[in-house]
Amino acid sequence: MTAKKQSISGVEQTLQAASIAAKTKLPAGASFAVDGTVYTSEALQSKLDSYLSLYADARAKRTEFRAAVQSRDDVHPEVLKFLQSLQETLGGIYGSDNAAALEPFGLAPRKKPAPLTAEQLLARETKAKATRAKRQTLGKRQKAALKATGTPIISAVMPADVPSPEPPAPVAGPASPAASAPLSGGDAPAAARSSAPGGAPRS
Repeated sequence: MTAKKQSISGVEQTLQAASIAAKTKLPAGASFAVDGTVYTSEALQSKLDSYLSLYADARAKRTEFRAAVQSRDDVHPEVLKFLQSLQETLGGIYGSDNAAALEPFGLAPRKKPAPLTAEQLLARETKAKATRAKRQTLGKRQKAALKATGTPIISAVMPADVPSPEPPAPVAGPASPAASAPLSGGDAPAAARSSAPGGAPRS
């Protein structure tokens, strides 16, 4: 492949090979006529190296450029968010439509929407009615006409299989000391003996 048909990378590879060969293959002090100019072997090496440095530098800068572009693209959404917040902050201080205050920062003032014409208002109203009809949206008067009439009837049904609760069993209290055991005649209290008619004791 001739030099005229080589690509940029191909030319760089040829220059690199020629520079190495000029240092290792050409005899020192020899002279060579190239493109109308006579070069010694050392001058020819310097010429080839100067060309090679230009290609290598461009390739390195192209790699750096791609890395810089990628870094810029990565931070781009963050920058947009920051500038939006800056505009909101300055708009809160000076007014969102204050061009004299915002334009020095490179920010465009917020434009007030132009008033709608009669045709635009009619078109918006017609579109809103069509949307409500499609969604079956009712207005206040239409909702008021849908109220229920009459007296509501409320009934409760108890399950037939549920048994009625049984009353709790009575709880026995503590036994009275006097009724705990029958008393014999000799053990009756004096108050009981003295309660007989006439005040005479019982036999």
